[in-house]
Amino acid sequence: MATSHPSDHSADYPRLILSNTSLRNNVLDCDALSLHYRLSTPTDGTSKLQHVTQISRWDAHHGNGEAEFVPVNDVLRKTTFTVWDVNRTFKANNGKHYTWKADPYSMKLYCEDNSKQEVASYHQRRIIFSPQKAYIELFHGYEDILDYLVVTCAIVERIRRETDAQSGSMG
Repeated sequence: MATSHPSDHSADYPRLILSNTSLRNNVLDCDALSLHYRLSTPTDGTSKLQHVTQISRWDAHHGNGEAEFVPVNDVLRKTTFTVWDVNRTFKANNGKHYTWKADPYSMKLYCEDNSKQEVASYHQRRIIFSPQKAYIELFHGYEDILDYLVVTCAIVERIRRETDAQSGSMG
């Protein structure tokens, strides 16, 4: 079955807008959904790779979410083993499998059921030609998995950036 894509009315879909470019310390806000996520990573002057990034959620209806530590490898798994492979799959709380498909310039989240529906798309920050902050655009099907979507997006984007830096594809 062909992959389905959202309509061209992207202004109709909610967006989680990142306040800056950091994936270690940031805030993602969505006014349309009245919620925000905070990414925070404590540092003590040593390698940041050894620290845990906490992602917490606040929304007008439920307040703060409870923190739960989960190792990355327990959430995401590689889908293939190629040189430049940042694609990752996870099983969400609704029992369905989802895959982030990434290349050096974009990331899209697909539901791995018969529909192959696009659920979200991560848009990088633009500083030239219509500058905009980075954001996650949410399409139909995100509602039950939003926390998983945000956590896995941050992880896969961090992997994508590290892979870019190692390969030199982004400069």
